[in-house]
Amino acid sequence: MKYPLLFSPIKINNVISRNRIVATPVGDYFEEKALGGAGIVVCGHTLVEPGRSSFSSADEPYAFHKYEVEHTQSKIRRAHQAGAKASIEVFHA
Repeated sequence: MKYPLLFSPIKINNVISRNRIVATPVGDYFEEKALGGAGIVVCGHTLVEPGRSSFSSADEPYAFHKYEVEHTQSKIRRAHQAGAKASIEVFHA
């Protein structure tokens, strides 16, 4: 195997991932990527400042709206249940 450590666990500070596969934040397949075996899944383009930027879309996570926080927490919970760790890509204008 060319990358013998790819499927072995990795510890980053106090977090242990089941493998070294990181699913990039493309699309809304957060749970599916975790179920597919990714060790870390990234919830992408999360807005972290009040007011949306002019080029954001309505389906992007928004850290200042209660529903969006709950929705994102639900996605993270499902990823954890599937055995993956979760990360958030922070976005600000």
